[in-house]
Amino acid sequence: MKKTTNKTDRLDLRVSPEQKEFVEMQAKKQNKNKTEYILSLIEQDSISISHEQLISNSLSENQFINDLLTHPDISNKDKQIIGKEIRKYV
Repeated sequence: MKKTTNKTDRLDLRVSPEQKEFVEMQAKKQNKNKTEYILSLIEQDSISISHEQLISNSLSENQFINDLLTHPDISNKDKQIIGKEIRKYV
């Protein structure tokens, strides 16, 4: 998520008194105002999504490598070279 200083839009939320108190308490613990606290949660969430994408990409890469190493048309010598190269990145 891009950080921006051009903040012209507003977001109004309806919450219970308990939720409002919780947000205020958590923000105060982190020396932030309510807006800063909520925006930090949004930023953390965007990082989590990126982490999930990283895992997904890793699974695809692993599948590709496994396909190479089990392909019948690739010689054992070439498979050893592939394995040796892959170990450099693990």
